[in-house]
Amino acid sequence: MIRETWDYLMRRKPLLGLLLAVLALGGVLGAKIMMAHQPVVSQAQEIGVGSKPTYNNSLTLQVLGQSGKSGYELAFSSDFRLAKIKVSTETLAATASVRILDRSGQMVASETATLQNGNYQFRDTPVNYNVALAPGYIIEVQAIAARMLSNLDYSLATAFDPSNGVERYVVTLNGLRKYTWTEAEGEDALYNLLKNYITRQIKSYQSNISDAVLNNKNLDTARKTQIILAFRELRGVDQEPYREFINHLRRGGVPQITYSGKRRYDMGETVDFTKLVSARDGEDGEYSPEQIITQSEVDLNRAGEYTLSYIVSDSDRNKVTLRIPIVVAETTVEPEPIPDDKSDPEQLEDTTQSVVNGDVPTLGGGINTDNNLSELEPTTTIWDEHDKLETDLTPDTSEEPTTTVQPGDVNASSADEEKPSAGIGASQIVLIVLGIVLLIGLVRFIFDHYVR
Repeated sequence: MIRETWDYLMRRKPLLGLLLAVLALGGVLGAKIMMAHQPVVSQAQEIGVGSKPTYNNSLTLQVLGQSGKSGYELAFSSDFRLAKIKVSTETLAATASVRILDRSGQMVASETATLQNGNYQFRDTPVNYNVALAPGYIIEVQAIAARMLSNLDYSLATAFDPSNGVERYVVTLNGLRKYTWTEAEGEDALYNLLKNYITRQIKSYQSNISDAVLNNKNLDTARKTQIILAFRELRGVDQEPYREFINHLRRGGVPQITYSGKRRYDMGETVDFTKLVSARDGEDGEYSPEQIITQSEVDLNRAGEYTLSYIVSDSDRNKVTLRIPIVVAETTVEPEPIPDDKSDPEQLEDTTQSVVNGDVPTLGGGINTDNNLSELEPTTTIWDEHDKLETDLTPDTSEEPTTTVQPGDVNASSADEEKPSAGIGASQIVLIVLGIVLLIGLVRFIFDHYVR
């Protein structure tokens, strides 16, 4: 079949030429399309995106025996529509009972511990069974050693603990409440269990996360997403203590700006402030000079105090501003040396007194106060996800040239993040070469068979 097709094409060389031309053109166009549609790899992965987490924010009622183990246990389902009951042979300290009543007051299930052979025990034990519940059902508890546990982590739910007398609970549309509570009070009590559980998670992660992971949103994204989604389950007022930390997780670290110039210049000096700054970010890497905005009001021809500002914005819209206080001082005149001629003791005495007092004359008079120069701390401004919340940081600054090193960096001059390549892949090169070869073959074919 292949040979017959080849012979057919060889007998019709113009058709073969046309086919080769189509193949060459297709190869070139295919390579171009692949290059145009090459996927862009984001340097900062999106985190905090996912389905709403589900929590079993329900309760478990326990009546404890004398050994501290459960003699009676009623575990609610997550929607409080089912009760799983377990009754054991544990010996109790006194009589106890748990009854479940429907909306009309009819008995649905009941367990009572009575005195048997000198011990208080539940009858017909051990036993396990389920009871279907509905809004309006009543759970009535009478026991000395009874407690409620949160099904989130089996911690004590003390707000729901029954009293030593008779305590009644009502199943509601949104959970469970004590009979004496309002619907809102019951919802708040359940919410507080969820809030405590979530805040413990956030605090634990916050205290254990390293600076390297915190400042690079491409690391530990699954766990960060879990924390962010859990944070969103909190009410607004309960989110505030953790909002800055959550924004840090979602956006990663902010750019680190390093100023390597001086804080004090003499009048007449020539300085290019754009060459005295560098910036880098754990996710975006080094910033080019064009990406660093320099705002300078410094006039090197006029003495005074000025502000030099550098602004950098990263790929996550974190905006950082570094403000440097700059002093332009008048050119000082060196004090005259003390003469060697000791024939004029008054001159020697006056000069010595001037030096001892520390009054070194300057060009315009006054005192050289370089060592006592008061400087403002530069500030770093970080905007939150709505570009409204501002936080001021105080990076380390000094008179000497400085170098900023990210926590966890081994070498400040090494490239910590490898950026995604936007070059041509191997498959694209093969297609381009194939297209060129076919095109040359087509030109040669046309020249051999039609030109000559």
